[in-house]
Amino acid sequence: GVCTYTHALASTRALEDAINKPIPANATYIRNLVMAMQFMHDHVVHFYHLHALDFVDVANALQADPAKAAKLAQSISPRPAKAEDFVAVQAKLKTFIESGQLDPFTNAYFLGGHPSYYLEPEAN
Repeated sequence: GVCTYTHALASTRALEDAINKPIPANATYIRNLVMAMQFMHDHVVHFYHLHALDFVDVANALQADPAKAAKLAQSISPRPAKAEDFVAVQAKLKTFIESGQLDPFTNAYFLGGHPSYYLEPEAN
């Protein structure tokens, strides 16, 4: 995990082992359910927050056609997607990029349109 439930569970198990205290079966079931939720959450965090920038040219999203982006989003998800929502995202992204406070993104290769990126702007 990314320093969340897995560390809490490890420290709890260490304490239980230290005092030689077994836990009830229902507690094990609950821990297993929480760990399963952690597993799903962790995969989303790893992809969208930690690995996505290896595949997505964030700045190129400013070149996207919001209507095409909404159509693409609608084709892969049942969640409603409107062009107006993508216009708002573009405005927020533009403000962020123009602020000059990109932190880890400052002078990063992907802000210059690196040729390794091949997604259409709407997919970015």
